[in-house]
Amino acid sequence: MKKIIYTLVTLISFGGIAQENLVPNPSFEEVEGKIKEGGKIELAYPWVSATLKQVDLYSADAKADEFSVPENAYGEEKAQDGNNYVGINFYGYRGRSPKSYLQTELTKELEAGKKYCVKFHVSFSDRSKYASNNLGAHLSAEAISSTDEGDLNAKPQIMKLINSPVEKQFDWTPICGTFEAIGGEKFITIGNFFSEENTVTERVKQSREFTGAQKMDGYYYVDNVSVIDMAGQPASSCVCEKIAGGSLETEFKSFSTSDKDKAQNKGELVIINSDGTKGPSKTEEAETEGSFSIVDQVITYEAEKKEIAEDAKASLDQIAEYLKKNPKKKLKAIGHSNKSEANAENLAKGRAFGMKKYFDAKGLTGRIVLDTEVHPDNKPENRKVTFEFVD
Repeated sequence: MKKIIYTLVTLISFGGIAQENLVPNPSFEEVEGKIKEGGKIELAYPWVSATLKQVDLYSADAKADEFSVPENAYGEEKAQDGNNYVGINFYGYRGRSPKSYLQTELTKELEAGKKYCVKFHVSFSDRSKYASNNLGAHLSAEAISSTDEGDLNAKPQIMKLINSPVEKQFDWTPICGTFEAIGGEKFITIGNFFSEENTVTERVKQSREFTGAQKMDGYYYVDNVSVIDMAGQPASSCVCEKIAGGSLETEFKSFSTSDKDKAQNKGELVIINSDGTKGPSKTEEAETEGSFSIVDQVITYEAEKKEIAEDAKASLDQIAEYLKKNPKKKLKAIGHSNKSEANAENLAKGRAFGMKKYFDAKGLTGRIVLDTEVHPDNKPENRKVTFEFVD
């Protein structure tokens, strides 16, 4: 097939300065040929499907009404940018519909130590029954793929900070995060990299505007993908979610499939969330309650504070339920502080002790062991409590 030659560099206004988008054909506007059926993502070169389950391409110029914009077989949605978008299945109820994965090669490799804003936009389709979480992007030095329709085994570095199912229809939800490159990352892959058992879904009732049976999947329209160098830009320029009292910010370390990246990264994914949550980050097997990972919970604090925030208590209650169901399990609560905080050692102890007090009140006396760690630097992400299981 003849390949489209790109002669223009995509620029995005980013913090007042035009920045190069390293994602080619980011809104799928460049299409070679007519869309007559599903699974035709390869018409939007250089995008491809990473597994045998093909990604669908939608366009206002499609020859088939089922893949037109704004109205199509999965509902109705205007493009977030331009006139085209793609359709990805992030969840298939009991394996009835395989997940699909979107992938492309960036216009140039990412540079070691540099931070990049990675972003894509999603809209939940009108005909799908299950809104899904785990909508993520993975960056790697090598293309990841599968010769069947199975799940891809990779760790997404970019996900929603509050990793809840995305239910929004008739509008676009941005998903973004700051990614610090090891160097050499050249591919971006978008999809759900978690198993069905570790994916949280919510049933969504179909609007009366649409007839027929709902589709037993979690299908999303995806548009406007970008990877942009954040040099000279504030961290706030790459924040897609807000909470009461401020924004959520995140920073990720690269996790690649190459041996070089694995050796350097050792399977670690560092996530910083100011709301007390964080995405999957442990390479070792974590104790879980359903899709809730105990050791991935992080309770964060304001500077000089040791009181537990109200929005952190939902996570603590889930931990308490797990401990009640598993009476032989014990947790170590590690209180962290920065050396720059007043009475840093006592503050770290106070944060850890707050966990003991909270779980004691839940009837879990003696199930929490305490520890502390004072960090030499002054990073907001060090104001926290983390958990480990005690043998």
